[in-house]
Amino acid sequence: MIQPACPLCGGTRFADFKGRVNERCGKCGALVRMRSAWLMLTEVAKVSAKSRIAHFAPEEKIAPRLQAMCGDRYEAYDLVETRYDYDFPVRHFDLCTDVPTLKRGHYDIVLHNHVVEHLTCNYTIVLQQLHDLLRPGGWHIFSVPIGRGYFRDNTDPRLTETERLQQYGKDDHIRRFARNDFDRTLGMVFGMDNDWSMAGLIPPERLRAAAIPEGRWTVELGPVFAVRKEGTGLGATLRKLIGR
Repeated sequence: MIQPACPLCGGTRFADFKGRVNERCGKCGALVRMRSAWLMLTEVAKVSAKSRIAHFAPEEKIAPRLQAMCGDRYEAYDLVETRYDYDFPVRHFDLCTDVPTLKRGHYDIVLHNHVVEHLTCNYTIVLQQLHDLLRPGGWHIFSVPIGRGYFRDNTDPRLTETERLQQYGKDDHIRRFARNDFDRTLGMVFGMDNDWSMAGLIPPERLRAAAIPEGRWTVELGPVFAVRKEGTGLGATLRKLIGR
C-alpha cells in the first residue's frame, strides 16, 4: 500500500482538523482543498512556466509556488491586498466591479478557493465574467463550502455578524451552497450536476495518494471544481468536463 503524501511538500503525516479526517498536512499545513487544487493545477490544467494565471485570494501554500514557476505571467488579486506579505505584488481587486478591467481570453488558468461565498453581488455573473477571461482550452479551478440542505443567500448589509455566523457558519459569508440543490445553483452556471466528482478528472488512486478523503471528491462535502473553457462565446464556454 502506497503511503499518502502531500502533493505540495511531500509530507506523509496528516491531522484531523475541525472534525474533518486528514484535513491538514502535518508538514506544510496544506488543507484538503489546497492539496486538491494543486492536483487540479498540475494534473488537469498542466500548469507550467508558460501558463498565464489569475489567482484571487492567493493562498500562502499555493501562491508562492505558482509565482516562482510562472514569474510575471502569474497575477495575484485580493479585495484586501494589504494582508499579504509575499515577495511579489498582490493587486487590489473587487470581484463585484473589476473583472471587466482584465483582458478577456487571456489566461490559461483562473483560480479561486472559498471566495464566491463572500461576494456581495450576483455571484453567477462574476463566475461568468471570470470564465470569460480564459482562452479556449483554459481551466477555471475553484471551490466553495457546501453544506446540508438547500442554498440560501442574503446580501442585506443590515444583517449582523452574529446573524451571519448563525445562518451561514461564518460572520463574513453572504451565501451558503448546499448539496440538495447544487445542480440548480452553482452547478447550473457550469452545467455540473449533483454527481460531479473530482475522480472524473483525476484517477482515484492519485486522490488517495494525496490523502484526499473520498467524501471530499464529490458535491457531498465540497470538492475543488475544474471547468474547461470550450469555446469563445460566453454561452458556449459554460460546459462541464467530468471525464465520463
